[in-house]
Amino acid sequence: IKIKFKDLLGPSVDHQSRIDFPRDWENTATDKQFFDDFKNFILRDDVVVLGGNDNDSYGHDLYSSGKDPELQLPIETGNEGMVCRKDSDNWVIFNRNNGTKLRLSFEDNPTPYIKATSPELVDVKITDYCASNCAFCYQNSNVRGKHASLSIVTILADAFNRMKVFEVALGGGEPTAHPDFIRILEAFRKNNVVPNFTTKSLEWLKNEKNKKEILKLCGNFAYSVQSAKDVEALCEFYPKDLYMGVKPKPVVHYVMGTTDENEFKNIVAACEDNRFTLTLLGYKTTGRGKLFAPKSNGKWLKYLTDLQKVNQCPTIAVDTKLAQEFEKELKRTKIPTELYHKEEGKFSMYVDAVNGLIGPSSYCSKEEILPLFIKHETAVEVMLDTFAKF
Repeated sequence: IKIKFKDLLGPSVDHQSRIDFPRDWENTATDKQFFDDFKNFILRDDVVVLGGNDNDSYGHDLYSSGKDPELQLPIETGNEGMVCRKDSDNWVIFNRNNGTKLRLSFEDNPTPYIKATSPELVDVKITDYCASNCAFCYQNSNVRGKHASLSIVTILADAFNRMKVFEVALGGGEPTAHPDFIRILEAFRKNNVVPNFTTKSLEWLKNEKNKKEILKLCGNFAYSVQSAKDVEALCEFYPKDLYMGVKPKPVVHYVMGTTDENEFKNIVAACEDNRFTLTLLGYKTTGRGKLFAPKSNGKWLKYLTDLQKVNQCPTIAVDTKLAQEFEKELKRTKIPTELYHKEEGKFSMYVDAVNGLIGPSSYCSKEEILPLFIKHETAVEVMLDTFAKF
């Protein structure tokens, strides 16, 4: 069949204009409630959809007479793994394949989303065993530490599914040392919860069978470092020339103050050179962290801002503790406040599955940490009630 070029010209819809709607929690079909909310928004009298060409600088003739709504839906290649849940007037969309999260509302004056009714993420301690013996360990983990039972973790996985928790951050101790680590990852995956973990060990990557299973089951993992050499050690398994497109893409974790300023700069440079995202964690003064004297990394934000100006800074993330400590400095950089949180227990919580404890964070005070009697029939109610108090 011969088709002339002129026959292809005419009205069309650009492929980039397709909106992929999030699926229901079970990932079986488009979420009907979300679709209905979107439909009602589009059909409002004050909403007009304008056509146009986004490949040049000319907008639609009527564009200047209106304004863009503060509503940005994700444009994905298919919606497989993109799920959602509604919290009051607000929607949260989460991509289980890459961890992207988006919060939005179709309302003009939505209820401020300053605290979720159910955590979006839960930090779960699955073991207190660790052979690293870091002098600044805020969990005080050691080789005598115990592991959480698989049955307890399985109850948590089921409860988080019913609570519509998007993801968990598995930690310890050293989580990969847990004898049932792969089965724990499986338990969360089977319950629609994405399991991520933080590790200081690369031994599991040397076991090809375990490595394949772990990487298939986890959403992502973070590798804790104390030197640029540690970053280079990760590069043996994730060389930069093969890094693009590799999934999952590991993140490098660094606890501020655990090295001097020069080594911190070396770590930043190594992450930039090897295309690793670097997450900076605030120093915690619990556990052995009480006895360790942290070094000064106080000029980190200016240093990274200067690197960004010359396009030599890796992708940076900060935890709640660090954002809290440097709130004034972050505001001066004009980084949007939506990109970081300063309070624990608002969108996440902590569960110590080893000792049966629950709290707003893994480093909260003794007054904030509460006992958690993990029973299958009451787990959801107990955790939601406790989360509401944080």
